[in-house]
Amino acid sequence: MWHFRRDDRISRPVSEVTTLSGSGLPIVRPEVQLLYMAKSAEAKSQHDFDIARPRLEHGAAFWLAEALATTLPRHPWTREL
Repeated sequence: MWHFRRDDRISRPVSEVTTLSGSGLPIVRPEVQLLYMAKSAEAKSQHDFDIARPRLEHGAAFWLAEALATTLPRHPWTREL
């Protein structure tokens, strides 16, 4: 199991934390990366969220919304998910 280092209440099987990129390289799943980025108020984090959000599968968006509700309950991304 993978546990979010900032909040142990967030976890998922290791097999669900990474995926393969278009070129076949393993990468962190977008919803997991966005969870890490959510703590930052940098414009880059918002930009990356704006680009990734429409491409998130329903389950990924739901997982991110739940994780944000647990770790950062008033985070503005939660409303957009």
